[in-house]
Amino acid sequence: IDVVGIKGENVDLIEIKPRAGFSCCGQVCCYRHLWLRDIANTPELRAVIITDEIRPDMEHIASCMDLVLIKV
Repeated sequence: IDVVGIKGENVDLIEIKPRAGFSCCGQVCCYRHLWLRDIANTPELRAVIITDEIRPDMEHIASCMDLVLIKV
């Protein structure tokens, strides 16, 4: 996890990668599962990828995996 954003009871697990690909999706999903295992009672937990380039099919995969994808 590169960044954990907390606002009230909401938590964002944020992975920052240039040219993020499918492996980044797997990473952030693993972080989400480990967080839920180790830290209970997180009402709103989002897995977020911040990248400079959205590669082909990334939007579709991120949507299927319930990930937030942000291009900067």
